Amino acid sequence: MSTNRNVANLSITIVKTLVKMAGLGRVADMIDGSQECLNLLADIKNDALGNPNAEMIRSLNGTV
Repeated sequence: MSTNRNVANLSITIVKTLVKMAGLGRVADMIDGSQECLNLLADIKNDALGNPNAEMIRSLNGTV
């Protein structure tokens, strides 16, 4: 993983923790989903897809 991606993941984790502490669980879940999307986009950009992600991308492309 690149340094930028590590910093982004750390920042997202900190924000998610603060949001959970404030009692906003749904917002934390949305942040979690956004983080997964960002990581998947980074994997697509770097051609570092694992088998489950590659299958999901193929199925989404097929649907579109």
